[in-house]
Amino acid sequence: MQLSNAQPVFKFELNHKVTPGIVTIAKYDGTHSCLTASAGYDKIIIHHPHGGMISGRAQRSQAHGEVSELNLSQAVIALTAGQIKPECNRDILLIGSPTQILAYDVHDNSDLFFKEAQDGVNVIIVSHFGKYNEMLVIVGGNSSVLALNSKGDEIFWNVVSGKVCAMITFDFDKDGENELLIGCEDSYIRVLKNNQFIMELAETGPVLCLSQISEVRFAYGLANGTIGIYEEGIRLWRVKSKQNAISLQWSGDKLACCWTNGRIDWRDDTGRVLHRVQMRSNGAAMLLADYRLTGIPDLVCISDKGEVLGYPPHQENVSSNTISNKFPSEEDRLAVTELLNKKQALMVELQHYEANAASLNQEPEMSNTAMPTNTRLQVAVAADTEEGCLQLAISTNNETIVRAALVLAEGIFESGETLARHPDQGQLKSILYIPLKPPRDVSVDVHIKTLVGYADSEQFHIFELTKQLPRFAMYVLVESSIIKTNNESYVTFQITERIQRICIWVNQNFLVDDEIELDNDEMRELHISFLCLRDKSRLNLDFGSDGKVKFSTQDIMLAGNLIQSLAIYLNLTDLQRGFRLTAYLSFLSRLNNSEAFPKRQVLNSNQKLVYLAKMVENNEVELSEAEAEQYDRQIRLWGLESQKRLRASKVLIIGLSGLGAEIAKNIILSGVKSVCLLDDEKLKETDLYSQFLAPPDKIGENRAETSLQRARALNPMVDVTAETKAVDNLPDSYFTTFDIVCATGLKQEQLERINNICRDSNRKFLCGDVWGMFGYMFADLIDHEYSEEIVQHKAVKRGPDDTEKNARETVSITVKRRAIYVPLQNALSADWSKPELRSRLRRGDPSYFVMKILLRFRDEYNRNPDPAKRKADTEILLRMRDELVKELSLPVGFISDALLTDVFGIVSGAAAVVGGVIGQEVVKASTARFPAAEEKLRQEMTIVSEIGDTRQRLAVETAEKAQLITALLPAAQDAASFDLKEMLNRYKEVILLNEELLTSCHVRRATQEQAMASLQNLHTILQQAARLRVGKYSKAVVTACRKAVTDNNIEALVKILQVGDT
Repeated sequence: MQLSNAQPVFKFELNHKVTPGIVTIAKYDGTHSCLTASAGYDKIIIHHPHGGMISGRAQRSQAHGEVSELNLSQAVIALTAGQIKPECNRDILLIGSPTQILAYDVHDNSDLFFKEAQDGVNVIIVSHFGKYNEMLVIVGGNSSVLALNSKGDEIFWNVVSGKVCAMITFDFDKDGENELLIGCEDSYIRVLKNNQFIMELAETGPVLCLSQISEVRFAYGLANGTIGIYEEGIRLWRVKSKQNAISLQWSGDKLACCWTNGRIDWRDDTGRVLHRVQMRSNGAAMLLADYRLTGIPDLVCISDKGEVLGYPPHQENVSSNTISNKFPSEEDRLAVTELLNKKQALMVELQHYEANAASLNQEPEMSNTAMPTNTRLQVAVAADTEEGCLQLAISTNNETIVRAALVLAEGIFESGETLARHPDQGQLKSILYIPLKPPRDVSVDVHIKTLVGYADSEQFHIFELTKQLPRFAMYVLVESSIIKTNNESYVTFQITERIQRICIWVNQNFLVDDEIELDNDEMRELHISFLCLRDKSRLNLDFGSDGKVKFSTQDIMLAGNLIQSLAIYLNLTDLQRGFRLTAYLSFLSRLNNSEAFPKRQVLNSNQKLVYLAKMVENNEVELSEAEAEQYDRQIRLWGLESQKRLRASKVLIIGLSGLGAEIAKNIILSGVKSVCLLDDEKLKETDLYSQFLAPPDKIGENRAETSLQRARALNPMVDVTAETKAVDNLPDSYFTTFDIVCATGLKQEQLERINNICRDSNRKFLCGDVWGMFGYMFADLIDHEYSEEIVQHKAVKRGPDDTEKNARETVSITVKRRAIYVPLQNALSADWSKPELRSRLRRGDPSYFVMKILLRFRDEYNRNPDPAKRKADTEILLRMRDELVKELSLPVGFISDALLTDVFGIVSGAAAVVGGVIGQEVVKASTARFPAAEEKLRQEMTIVSEIGDTRQRLAVETAEKAQLITALLPAAQDAASFDLKEMLNRYKEVILLNEELLTSCHVRRATQEQAMASLQNLHTILQQAARLRVGKYSKAVVTACRKAVTDNNIEALVKILQVGDT
């Protein structure tokens, strides 16, 4: 297609190099446009063709009479200008450096404000936003967006997950208020409204430029050379080039694009190029401005060598030569070109048909190679768990083969957006598999073009199909019995919606072979599990009959994507209550009393209830007033959040002997969600000496069922049930339905089996027993993190003088500990011949070996030592003692006879002690969790704080050394006239100070880079936590987190991210 050339209406040279992307045009006097650009590291040039020389800090350039130079002390990263000064029509120049923002009034030569930007500066715009009446300065940093007013005060702040590369404001949703569109390095275009994100548009590369082109349309440019247009969130068209777009502007009725190589083209509504020009060097910027004072904005194009070209908004269809009216118009030329293209395609298709017909006439004995008329192309997508990808299967419905396939998809293939497959001649089949690995959870349209025919054909038919991959296609549905549930990381919330609609949402967003449907209309719950093909991680979706939803996943980003997708589908405007992500964000710190109630304040029972009820009303806890009163002491001890986590725990207690009753009592009173009492034995008279839950008139009945009534009476808020089956008759999956399993009165083989089941499914396991005055407790919490308060003492001065005696001040600090547990099987099979274990025998504690003897007795005789058979059982115990001593080569007399005579029956006091210890461990296992991300959050906050202190210290040292140099230089110059030796000494000192200043500069640069990385990691966590909420709650979390970060309050930040705005 022949293109016409556009002719500039003005052209001039700046005689300065221009930094690409750092250019603006402003009216500093309110009337005349001045081109302002970065001309190097710290230099700004201002071209003023109408207003004479710019006064103040700017100096006339020697290279150009109409250019003034403004030198700064820092690198120039971003430039823009706008009327931010109240009641003033003059533009104020906004200069962004790596860590600062300067608002400079060029006309009055004054600074409007100076603001530190901890997150850096990449983009600055000036515009109206939302309900704010004043013009705002909106700054895009490395991972956040900041808005300032004319005084430099912060108006709002928000976090994004990537570096901000471009920003514009316009009325995106047509409600009369401007929204902020943010183009990020993570390939998303985000729409911010009232400081909360209302839409995310996924693209295939970092978004470099954005531009509004109408009331409902905007253009975008990507780092991979793609440009396109969106209308109301829907992409209209896009094209791709080998160059990157520097700027996009809507000029007249065409989209003008300036590319990095200096090419400028104008496109129509469909993306077709109408005009094209080439500058002499690479492009630097393209802006709209009334540079000729005609009242109509021109398209001002600037190259990196300082060439400036101006084009009118409406281009005439003229070539470089004079064209008479006899020549056809551009529209006619485009129509003719389109008809020629269609003719060429039809001619090629006709030639193919003629070639097939000729082959049939020449070789009639050969099989018919013409394409059957009923040939259809079939496409299916299946999950491949072994390869960790999706298999795109392309096949035909008959004996024809797929000779080649071309697949076009956004952001799936590492090498680009297109993948071609053409098997060798010997591998041709009627089906072709193509692996797909979407790196992100976004919906993708896969466009497929194939060549279909016979293996010996020379001409093939082209078939085209489009297959849409759902957003969560990389998660394959698995049976609940196959995948083991892990509740260490989850998020919960409450909705009111029919399960039928939830099923529709799952079917639309996940790749399922058979659509999920309810077995009957009365079903009110849905529990499904998925396996991630990328990393084999697990995802569980639980929708309860009471409207409570729980997403269990280790990936906080996935949790946020699921919530946002569900909220959009169900049209949820606000969603907050009950969010929790325990393993990834680790917001589960063990809160002390000062976090639950006001410090140094004694509260009576009514005041406590009112205080807790108020917190319930403020959506800070999920406890009713009755629960708040019931668990008052516990909340004061370990905090509200720990009590809520404890209330969500489901506990299984095996064996309702005296010890089992004590454990059940402690756990039920603590306020767990549910307790199941499992026992298949009958109640005996001897049980009544220590088993207080079973009434005396129930002898001969099942111990679990007889204990049910009194157990429920302990705490009506806990769901207590009974199970009468034997442990050996229960499947492994039964034990995985509980969070914690406590076992008593079982054989060693049974204990090891249940322990292994719990470890495989990441469940906590505890066991114990009591024989007479002897008892034991074993806990396997797998990998457990907890906090410990350490008291330290340090010497302090009581008075100002040294004669006063020193005092000791007590300081209490909380440290995190981590314990790695071993299974019971390892603990019972320890090799006591090893020196490190052998040395423990010198301590003279035989308790461990007494436990092994009693477990062997139970394994062999299926009971405990019986007081009615004391003599016979004692002899058995002594025999087993001798066998164990010989087996383990223990010292003779290490286990005395007296120890084995006090292990008959169950002493209620011993059962109470062991039961209390086990109950306490259950509470700890339920409430004290410190996963990895909380540690990461604390580390990043600590690093940021330390870097801030280091930067201040280095700044002070640099200023002191600069003052010394200022003082030494005149002294050295004075000494040159009378004392050369003194002059040399002075200059040596100056050189040393200069070297120290250079070293400090390198250190400051390194600390700044580290600070940027830590802030970006911190902001990523905040942005992901905000995505776990919807609507006003998401906005509240961001605002509260901003204050916590500003105040350097780590504990407040952790709590806010966990429970929301507090």
